[in-house]
Amino acid sequence: MLTVADDGTGIDPKVVDRIFDPFFTTKPQGEGTGLGLATALGIVRGHGGALVVESVPGEGAAFHAWLPAARGEPVHRRAAPAAPRAVPLGHGERVLFVDDEEALVLLAERALTKLGYAPATFASAGAALEAFRADPRGYAVVVSDLAMPSMHGLELLGAIRAVRPDVPMLLTSGYLRQADLAEAERLGVRAVIAKPARLDELARALASALEPES
Repeated sequence: MLTVADDGTGIDPKVVDRIFDPFFTTKPQGEGTGLGLATALGIVRGHGGALVVESVPGEGAAFHAWLPAARGEPVHRRAAPAAPRAVPLGHGERVLFVDDEEALVLLAERALTKLGYAPATFASAGAALEAFRADPRGYAVVVSDLAMPSMHGLELLGAIRAVRPDVPMLLTSGYLRQADLAEAERLGVRAVIAKPARLDELARALASALEPES
């Protein structure tokens, strides 16, 4: 485990909820990309590890990175590349996608189109809910971010579930608390996609969500 601590001031709880989200930054415009921690999270998870932040305002904060221990002697030969896994494609199903980050909404629209879906993307949870209520049977699956300023992702999914209980739902998040996981399970969320998500991860989550429940 590797731990990095701050200077003792801690981090605002509102910031902690979104600290791993891509493009989220507390720096002034033009001084930060918001990709540093999102990239670090992706690297750690790519090595089978986990990255967690703990913060108490006024006392301090710490980032803990857990990585699996290496076993056996080091291997110096180059491993053969793994055979690529087929990415499941959609068949024109309409996907309601919600994220308050405009850049991610644009990326999602392109990715969903590339995967064979018909995306209906929103940067506002309220607008997304209004659109769903107007045509609840018009969407095959709903994908929502967790931390959004106007409406929490789980609140949005709960309102959508109240309109149409059988709609498959996915949740995306860069940082998830145990309470969020429990609420997502209670709402019947099919899967939680860690941000930043790879295209194949999104494709498989969508394909799995659209399979009939047993």
